[in-house]
Amino acid sequence: MPEISIKKLTFDEGLDGVKSNGTWPEDLDSQLSHAVVDGNGMLKFEVDGMPVDETWQELKLELDGLGEELAHVTRLKFDAFIPTTAGEGDVEASVQLPPDWETKFATDRHSLGELEDVEIGGTQYKHFPVSIDVTGAGQAESIAFSLIGSQLNMLDAFYIDNVELLNAYVQTPLDPWLVDDFEGYLGDDALLHRNYSSNGDPITLRLSSEYKNNGEYGLEYDYTIGSMGYAGRQTSLGPVNWTGANAFEFWLKHDGTEHHLTVQIQIGGVSFEYNVELDEPYEGMVRIPFGDFAPAGWESNQTAIIDQSRLERVSQFALYVGGGQGEGVLYFDDLRAVYDENAAEVPEAPDSEDKEVEPIIYQFETDLEGWSGSQAQIVDGHMKAVVQLGDGITSEVQKTSGYNLTDYRYIVANVTHDESGTIADEALLGKLFVKSGGDWSWSDSGEQEINRDGYSQIIYDISELNSRESIQEIGIEFIGPTGSEGTTNAYIDYVAIVTSLDELPEEADNGSGEDPEVDPDPGIDPDPEVDPDPDPDPGKKKEGTDEDDHDNGGSKGKSGETPKPSEGDPGEKTIDDKELEVVKGDSEDELPNTATNIYSILLAGLLLIFAGGLAILIRKRSVAN
Repeated sequence: MPEISIKKLTFDEGLDGVKSNGTWPEDLDSQLSHAVVDGNGMLKFEVDGMPVDETWQELKLELDGLGEELAHVTRLKFDAFIPTTAGEGDVEASVQLPPDWETKFATDRHSLGELEDVEIGGTQYKHFPVSIDVTGAGQAESIAFSLIGSQLNMLDAFYIDNVELLNAYVQTPLDPWLVDDFEGYLGDDALLHRNYSSNGDPITLRLSSEYKNNGEYGLEYDYTIGSMGYAGRQTSLGPVNWTGANAFEFWLKHDGTEHHLTVQIQIGGVSFEYNVELDEPYEGMVRIPFGDFAPAGWESNQTAIIDQSRLERVSQFALYVGGGQGEGVLYFDDLRAVYDENAAEVPEAPDSEDKEVEPIIYQFETDLEGWSGSQAQIVDGHMKAVVQLGDGITSEVQKTSGYNLTDYRYIVANVTHDESGTIADEALLGKLFVKSGGDWSWSDSGEQEINRDGYSQIIYDISELNSRESIQEIGIEFIGPTGSEGTTNAYIDYVAIVTSLDELPEEADNGSGEDPEVDPDPGIDPDPEVDPDPDPDPGKKKEGTDEDDHDNGGSKGKSGETPKPSEGDPGEKTIDDKELEVVKGDSEDELPNTATNIYSILLAGLLLIFAGGLAILIRKRSVAN
């Protein structure tokens, strides 16, 4: 994307134009200073006492003294250098435009292991190149930006360099079907790297003048598959219109490997993919008809196909390599959509009257379904997230996936939280958010209270939202209230994307708002043969059974209480209907078992009283004699 540099801070002489806004957690000793390493001036950020187990370690900076140039800023870039002694945690970056401290523009989160190693002054660092697009800078007073770590060891200093404000504009492509021919980077690997974001294990991209199909350069794709099991790089496309094309092709060269290549394209809000086997050496063109692509396995719409309507909005392209652990090199060139007269024509989109709009519901029964963030995990049919507390401190869970929500109106989350942490007098706050369009513009529902005495619904009406056809990410942001401290656990019952609120999953009718009963000694079962919590209404589905459990909107058997970790697996225990019947015996005149037991106890008591009285009488006579 063409860029015009507006202002660049290289810190060759000092730190003019930048200041520190401190850290999160607050009240840590931090120092901002100017450093010259290997003859290069940089900003040095030191922190004393940063907890290594903290999942939100924020180093806050702000650019001040900016004038009219702010109105033209649409992108901020900088280089961060993180010492390898920081460990194996994660890092991301964000930008805010004061006085608007609510809207955030952020990068994806990256593990340090996937970042490039560099040596500065004889010390090894991880290079994190940051590029963040922003909107609305014309109304800003300054630009604040942060480097955010998760579980990093910050004993050694971090360095920031080359902070640059730019105006990036989308130039109408001469050939909208062209994804990349690698001629537009002026031979600069850094520009190439910034145009492709990372997913999974490490990949190094380089421009290759030796292996190519046409022009001056091709792409060298040097990958290492490690613990994550896949490695990928992706780029945004605009979106662009591929109407008239019916296939995708590219030039490929490799020496043969056990790994496989996945070509993934986001078309009309759905990510479609095709696997290319790499077992035999190959050099030449690869052509894939659109009809051979299928939705990615994590996509909710597994029946989607590439039709004429979807081709009008092609927004993302990615290359992934998967398989067992190992490494290799692939070479690419001339990535583009084409028309193949031997391939099937792309079908027309179904009429809107014939098209059923199925609700998209994430119920978190067995897995996270692609959601992540805030140490998310599945607990008792909920997504549990660890929420950082503190005045205005935010935590997020999100799902990054292309959505076309043109036919939908609401996003709804059903949420509660437990009693951990200090909440004080004000409620925990939450908002649903989306990031849309090629610039991942942030929009949200506004803050809504989340109670811990039962579930709270966060409802986001997206009917007036622009770019509904190109939603890049949806998520929930939690905001710590004034006076809060520590962490609390949020439990997300479901997230639903629907056309009507009538399509939301049903809940069991409890509404008492009371906390669930707590077993006084959860480690001991007083009687393993007896159900300690009989169902007060046998006509309703009991939690833990499979009756009446439907994925598309059916009840999950939840009753408004805060979920707790299960003891054992109560879901496997079932009670036969016959076990609930009163046992009458062979005659209607026989007493039920419960009455017989009471009768026996009374009889035994009378016998004891009689025996005691008799013993006293004998004792008195003996004394008298």
